[in-house]
Amino acid sequence: MELLFVGMACTETALADSDNKYYSAATVRPQQHFDFSLVEGLSQYCKVTAISEPPVASFPKSNCLWYKRESDVISEKLIISYITVVNFFGIKTVIVMANLFARVFAFCCGKLQGHRVVLVGHPSLFNSFPVMAVAWIFGVEVFLVVPDVPEYLQHYTKRGPVSAFIGRIAMKINKLIIKEFAGYIFITEHMNPLINTKQKPWMVMEGFVRSSLFESEDTYVEHDLSPRVLMYAGTIHRKFGIKKLVEAFRLANLRDCELWIYGEGDYVCDLICETVHEPRIKYKGTKSKVEILELERQATMLVNPRPSDEEFTKYSFPSKNVEYMASGRPVLTTPLPGMPKEYYDYVYLFEDESVAGMARTLEHVLSLPKCELHAKGAAAKEFVLREKNNVVQAKRIVDMIRDAGRYWRG
Repeated sequence: MELLFVGMACTETALADSDNKYYSAATVRPQQHFDFSLVEGLSQYCKVTAISEPPVASFPKSNCLWYKRESDVISEKLIISYITVVNFFGIKTVIVMANLFARVFAFCCGKLQGHRVVLVGHPSLFNSFPVMAVAWIFGVEVFLVVPDVPEYLQHYTKRGPVSAFIGRIAMKINKLIIKEFAGYIFITEHMNPLINTKQKPWMVMEGFVRSSLFESEDTYVEHDLSPRVLMYAGTIHRKFGIKKLVEAFRLANLRDCELWIYGEGDYVCDLICETVHEPRIKYKGTKSKVEILELERQATMLVNPRPSDEEFTKYSFPSKNVEYMASGRPVLTTPLPGMPKEYYDYVYLFEDESVAGMARTLEHVLSLPKCELHAKGAAAKEFVLREKNNVVQAKRIVDMIRDAGRYWRG
């Protein structure tokens, strides 16, 4: 089986090059990291060619006017080919769609013999439409990875009136196209009844870690950090519970402890104001993926306050949680409905998600003996590296695609 992946997979070199050329600081690109880890895992079981959108925002959100990069040859079984674009809003989208149509067409023409499969990395009209158009012509099976539900994702950030209008139209068309995929890879089981209304083949992948980033046998190194560090790294949106975490930290009786927050989002301005009034709370801006992973290994505890009672959390399994667990540090999170209960044995939970309840949980967990925190972090790391790494999860996807192919051919 040869697989064509359509998404945003980028190497660390490509991302660092983009940061250095087109941005004043490191940018947060979770989808690019997710897609690269996924295709790296898939390449262990089949030959993968990945077509990737350029890792730059349209001008003037980045300083890039024209993006061109040669393909990255990762191995004999994995090549990442980047789309060259004129990087202006609208023009860029048209170029990407036309390029995808041409490349998928060429892939299908060249693979008239054997099992041809296309895997789309996320549900967007601008990548799904050209891919599905070619699939209809050739009768090729196209599968979809759903890391986020589109109608919830678009509400995370504010948009201008023109962008919002285009987004609403695109969303309606996208809902129709999504129903036509041959099968689905979901992050949580709650996505299935919402998206897979025609009962196509599907599976739940949850999240994964790129095992090659966590090869060290050292799961926990004693650091005499003073003060101790409670750390959050990710998207800083109000909807993700960051404001409540800040309030709980201020309320808790925590001596010799600081809260470090990394990332960007709609709560950043208010967060910076909080740091003026409470010096123990420190906003650290954005860092590269490699830097964040190293900082996570040094923190006393890692925290994710994403609320479990919001509707959108049923359709999300934060990859941040698995990344946290792979660091070997103890993790404190909420009991998200999209997180299977098998994870509960390896993390500490906010059972009461009120500000006062979260403050009490912070006090309790941070008062536990170091040896207990050490054991919790080490067990979590061993669990995710053994059962939730990108190679293991990719094997499940390949098996599902092969089974679904037999289903359709039958």
